[in-house]
Amino acid sequence: MKTRSYHHPFAIQAAVWTVLPAISLMTACKSDDPDTGYVPGQTSFEPDTGYIPGQTSFVSASGEMGDRIGGVDMDDPYVGADAGSDNTEASDSGSDDGDRAVEEGDIYRLAQDGQLLNLNYFRGLQVIDFKNIDEPEIIGRFPVTGTPVEMYVVDNTVYLLLNNWTGYYGSPANTRVESRYGGLILAVDISDPTQPREIARSFVDGRISTSRLIREGENAALYVVANWTGEWETAEGVSSWEPRTIVKSFDLTGDTLVDRSVLDLGGYVTAVQATPQALLVARDNGDNAEDRSLVSIIDISSIEGTMVEGEEVTVAGYVQNKFNMDLYNGVLRVVSTEVGGSTNMVETFDASSFAELVPIDEETFGDGMQLFATIFLGNKA
Repeated sequence: MKTRSYHHPFAIQAAVWTVLPAISLMTACKSDDPDTGYVPGQTSFEPDTGYIPGQTSFVSASGEMGDRIGGVDMDDPYVGADAGSDNTEASDSGSDDGDRAVEEGDIYRLAQDGQLLNLNYFRGLQVIDFKNIDEPEIIGRFPVTGTPVEMYVVDNTVYLLLNNWTGYYGSPANTRVESRYGGLILAVDISDPTQPREIARSFVDGRISTSRLIREGENAALYVVANWTGEWETAEGVSSWEPRTIVKSFDLTGDTLVDRSVLDLGGYVTAVQATPQALLVARDNGDNAEDRSLVSIIDISSIEGTMVEGEEVTVAGYVQNKFNMDLYNGVLRVVSTEVGGSTNMVETFDASSFAELVPIDEETFGDGMQLFATIFLGNKA
């Protein structure tokens, strides 16, 4: 299980920027001109002088920018409390998973030989050598376009997840140029960390919301959940524009990026929870006037990345974030809130067969109160 520091990701990037840009900035400031605010030989801070030679601390930039860098819009009502949360996943306790583990993406990763990988909004992928902690050095770069979402490292390959990516394609037989816009996954080889190079890519329709990686021994599979709005034809033959939740899986074993499965769940994804065996996806259904979330369970037990869609249930209220869903000893537990109402609910379903979710029990709690957090511990919530 992966854990994440509670320091904001942007603080890591701010620290990285001090390696080179801050040096050139300090050099540019030095002058004998009193108008610059610099005093030669200054050893203490005075409000009127501004610059302090040898300054070793700084204040990070606005957290709002860091949220955009992470591919998360904190003003997005569909993100809410799930944004910026730590990486605790549903336990699926009672299953024999061996060394099978769930991993959540991030914009920085530790690599081999004392190296840090930083996925930067402005500078792309940076490989930073921290073997000498007093003199960190950027030893490799890989430029990217689009908005960084998160990344993973499997052996010598980095998998970059990007949104808002645009590409243009043409052919000798056709003068017309085709464009492609949406999500993109890049596989980048860092076996030579000084010369990162792209080895594969795959497109994801829409906007990537989140992802999960499953590792088992030398095998790995990636699951990406995206929102896509497009024109769909109903069973009555009527076309309409509506949001769709797309789940796409990839086999990453052996430094590859092989497309495996694509599922269209409908609705607009609001939260994703994962266990080593299942993916739990909550969606907001635009046609659901009662503001009740749809929760699907997806079998991800195949280490090659092939998915099998299980049953979907409509829960009593709105699922706010991933911590409100859990799978334990074959029982699906979901906590939801009545939107605009006065109560909260916890429901249990028999999930011994993913193909058939059978309601077990339900209970209301916290009448007249707002739900702030949920923790599942064994058979308690």
